[in-house]
Amino acid sequence: MTPRELIHRLGTLSKPDRTLDGELGKLIGYTRRFKVDIDPATGEQRHTPVWDAPNGGEARMPQFTKLIHDAHLLAQALFPDSIGGASWDEVGGAARIDAGRYVTAANPAIAICIAALEQMDDIDAGDEGDDESQEDAPD
Repeated sequence: MTPRELIHRLGTLSKPDRTLDGELGKLIGYTRRFKVDIDPATGEQRHTPVWDAPNGGEARMPQFTKLIHDAHLLAQALFPDSIGGASWDEVGGAARIDAGRYVTAANPAIAICIAALEQMDDIDAGDEGDDESQEDAPD
């Protein structure tokens, strides 16, 4: 899934989503595999999904769309030297990274994820849409 597709899907969320957490994890190097275990009672094979962290070894997939700390890990993995902030109220959350736009979402963790992906999308697009000289141009 591309960053633009993820931005769209995250923007439609009303609550955290573990499937999207997995997609976000893949962006920063998490990989999924299946571990085969034998059920001692029945002798049947069980295929259990397992995530491997970017630095190796089994790990739990961070809850990027639920926990601010995990969303911050995503932003820092994508842009280690970035700065930003997040806020929330009874309606949802907002976030901004570097000079990006303020993003609103269902919660601050989702907003941080969207803001990070927008930064990534801007870089991938070569910042074509962010030409400041266009802001003052007449319509």
